[in-house]
Amino acid sequence: HTSRLREYTNRNKELRALEEKKEKNRFKHILTKGAKGPWRRSKLMVIGQGRVGKTATVRTLLNLPFKPDLKSTILCNITEANAYKAAWLDKSRDESRLEFAVNLAVRIALSEK
Repeated sequence: HTSRLREYTNRNKELRALEEKKEKNRFKHILTKGAKGPWRRSKLMVIGQGRVGKTATVRTLLNLPFKPDLKSTILCNITEANAYKAAWLDKSRDESRLEFAVNLAVRIALSEK
């Protein structure tokens, strides 16, 4: 089983490397050629006074149930989601996607210097 796990892990790393290279090349092409392409990312910042429904609004966008007994958010809450067919899918628990996005952004920034 160890060899199959190692094989799977290596294949997963290869696929990630290919995906990263493809995304990086697409991003560079858009920056250097003035080409157009889908951004596939955006940020939504919800700010306001306490206890006005910011968390409830985000939960609604993620198709999560309303929780009247939810405690107030202290400082901030970061949630990553994918918009898919008019519904947002919560991706905050998918650490690999978030880690990949952060690593890709850092590598692009460093390679431009």
